[in-house]
Amino acid sequence: MRRAPLLALVVALGAAAPAWALPAPPPIAPLPVDDKADAGATTVGTILAPRGARRYVAISYSPITLMLARYGGTLDLVPASHHGITLTAFYMSTRTNADSNNLFEGVGGEIGYRYYFGHDGPRGLFLGPSLLLGHYRATPPPGLGDAVGFDSWGVAADVGWQATVIDRVCLGIATGVQYTDPSRKFPVQELPAAVYANRSVMPRLNAWIGVAF
Repeated sequence: MRRAPLLALVVALGAAAPAWALPAPPPIAPLPVDDKADAGATTVGTILAPRGARRYVAISYSPITLMLARYGGTLDLVPASHHGITLTAFYMSTRTNADSNNLFEGVGGEIGYRYYFGHDGPRGLFLGPSLLLGHYRATPPPGLGDAVGFDSWGVAADVGWQATVIDRVCLGIATGVQYTDPSRKFPVQELPAAVYANRSVMPRLNAWIGVAF
């Protein structure tokens, strides 16, 4: 019967023990933070448009434009995230078939706006309009008349995709539609002369490679 008072004494001494006499729980180590993980993260609405080093300028060349008998390049300026200005300049020279053998040559260009859904430069899905301008000369075969100059204007709309790989190399592809109207009226020419000499609505397809800064 003496066990009850002894048990009560042990319980009372345990309740009165100082806090420092109890072992402290081990500290919880913080989880490691990977700062690089966020650099390549995508966000909703920017599918497959990873973030990367900020790029403000891209210079590109499109070999597909050789099908239009033109030679030139494009400069993309992206001063603010998502908003870009595109400048294209080219020289063109093409002859029609042996029956007519007309020569069309001259210079032209485009100025356009692009909205990029990607971040930090010309990246990801984009869309936008362009203004087309050109000054050309049409030369008939010898003895059939004099060369005549003419201007051409037009508008276009494109949707495309551009990516920056290996840090600075940019690759892109786009499709769209354009309308052009020359200042002089010519008989219907064959392609690619018709692109410059005749009023028309035509599809556009482009692909390019370049370097970004």
